[in-house]
Amino acid sequence: MKKYKIIFIAGVLFILSAYAVFGETVTFEQNLHFGLKNDLGVTRLQQFLTEQGVYGGPINGNFFSLTLAAVKKFQENNGIVPVSGFFGVKSRETANQKISADPKAQLTKRIADLNKQLEALQIQLTTLLATQISQVTATTTTSVITTPIATTTLSTLPNPFNSALKIEQEYSSITLSRYTDVLLTEFKFSAVESIAITRLRLKNNGTLSDANLVSLRLVASKNDTILATVDSPVNGIIDFKLTADLSKSDKGLMVSGNSYYVMATIITPNTLLKPKIRLDVESASDVSAFDYNDLNRVANITSNNSFPIVGPTISLF
Repeated sequence: MKKYKIIFIAGVLFILSAYAVFGETVTFEQNLHFGLKNDLGVTRLQQFLTEQGVYGGPINGNFFSLTLAAVKKFQENNGIVPVSGFFGVKSRETANQKISADPKAQLTKRIADLNKQLEALQIQLTTLLATQISQVTATTTTSVITTPIATTTLSTLPNPFNSALKIEQEYSSITLSRYTDVLLTEFKFSAVESIAITRLRLKNNGTLSDANLVSLRLVASKNDTILATVDSPVNGIIDFKLTADLSKSDKGLMVSGNSYYVMATIITPNTLLKPKIRLDVESASDVSAFDYNDLNRVANITSNNSFPIVGPTISLF
């Protein structure tokens, strides 16, 4: 897997290098909105918002929470109303005016930003190569050293313990304009302590049948990493189960301080009615939470949450 990641980063380095030399300014001709994925216009928008100093997330073409917040900040800074996060006519005109006002300065700044990205990717590539080399010679030593740490240092702490974990719904009710790669809900998990979630069970309390909702994915908003998948609900239940993996970012788990969204593909229902989808967390038992630093310690999350946590209503067109 690391081999392919190294090849991918090397390819990105080549593309960014070429763009830094031959880059050109661009204007915005189409409206952009929350939920777009792998979109070239969103990639350009993220680059522009980075240049404006309102965006610090990944340049990946996905219009989710970070990009939405940055568009709102851009709208606030430039007196655009309403501050909705929708990158429409007013926002595009303002952005295009800024680009046209000083295209040379914009291009210079873009090249400087790309050079920074090049440096970061070069460091990442060097680190990956070094890690791959070291793993060949030190695999057995690493496994012996890392195994016993958690149980000896934290065994005297209370188990279970009361956690301040707060689960908040971040997505709004919408009517869909497409049926593929549809964003259904997004949750934010916040807590004073570091909490890991290994299971999230959702109930579809809408009217769309299980057979019409497929390829469900639980995704980390900060980097669009897929953490868990479910083929289709069973009796309306979508049960995402995660397994800790120390080699992955955040151990491959949901972690407090971050947001996560659910995407799916919808099979067009054979009915004149317009079915709806609403994914709810019905009770505390639908969330398996633990101390991030000791996954044997169970977190009680009832003190700071009121169940059910009701999701947005997604209407089919």
